[in-house]
Amino acid sequence: MAEDSEMRRSVFLVAGALTRFAESQGWKDPQYWIYYRINPDWGKVHFIFVAEAFNGKNPYETTRQVWAYLEEELKEYSDVLSSLGLVVRSKEQVNEGGIYAIGSEYKEYWTLYPSSTS
Repeated sequence: MAEDSEMRRSVFLVAGALTRFAESQGWKDPQYWIYYRINPDWGKVHFIFVAEAFNGKNPYETTRQVWAYLEEELKEYSDVLSSLGLVVRSKEQVNEGGIYAIGSEYKEYWTLYPSSTS
């Protein structure tokens, strides 16, 4: 999975699935954020999925809900799922910073709406 084109494919597939998840929840573009980091040395793509709708919700449950959706959406892409690292955070957590801050090594998937979390 360390091949560059495969990693870009993974980013595209996972970000698309996360976008469909957000749409299924009725969220608008400025209500959620997708960040990613490619780690070719380990053959992994890491995502941080942030949403205002996660504010005040149980982090375990929100992560479980997003993972279940990704597993269903990407069931034909077991290679992508096995190379995926996912963290789900509320907007409040990210705004808090500290251990919840988005590291500078992450890129924001969306370029249409500037993020206030960077």
